[in-house]
Amino acid sequence: MSYDGALVFDVGAAVGDTSRLFSKNAKRVYAFEPNQENFNNLTDIIYLNRIGNVEPYNLAVSNQNSDLTFYNRESHGIHSLGKHPKGKIINTSKIKAVKLDDFYQDNFYDNEKIGLLKIDTEGFELEVLQGSENLLKNKTIRCVIFEHSHSLLKTLGKNPNSIFKLLEGFDYEIYDYKGNLFDYRKNNPNKISDFLARAKQVS
Repeated sequence: MSYDGALVFDVGAAVGDTSRLFSKNAKRVYAFEPNQENFNNLTDIIYLNRIGNVEPYNLAVSNQNSDLTFYNRESHGIHSLGKHPKGKIINTSKIKAVKLDDFYQDNFYDNEKIGLLKIDTEGFELEVLQGSENLLKNKTIRCVIFEHSHSLLKTLGKNPNSIFKLLEGFDYEIYDYKGNLFDYRKNNPNKISDFLARAKQVS
């Protein structure tokens, strides 16, 4: 997998560690972070490190364009749009959510490929992909890295296999964190694990 010289979308950028890493090889990184404190840290990192190819957005990414309730917790890594088994809720806030399909349509005009879409949204990874179905259908997104937590998805009342089914339906191959092809019908994911989905055919 290579995103050298390509666009990277970092959804759930938190305090900017991954965005800073991606910026070293990507043409441009679009970093989405809905928590205000995390977002402030993200923009500080961009400024202090003089990173010129990261664009930060204080937005949530989901399957709808609307204002959603966001749950801000004690730990910077587990803020989310819903329930979570860990972390005391400090407060809630309203955050603007966008669909990546619409964000891309509004900001890009030459069918430029997204080399990598990284998603870490504490159990709301499926919604991000549901809002990106046109990009997946057209193979505009070459690769997706996403976190998957079976127990968290159960807490949220979601089918843990839904994200695998969606990606498979758009003809993406899924690999586990060891680089092995993953089939949700036969293989069980670890309690918390990272996966890579790659488009089988890219024009």
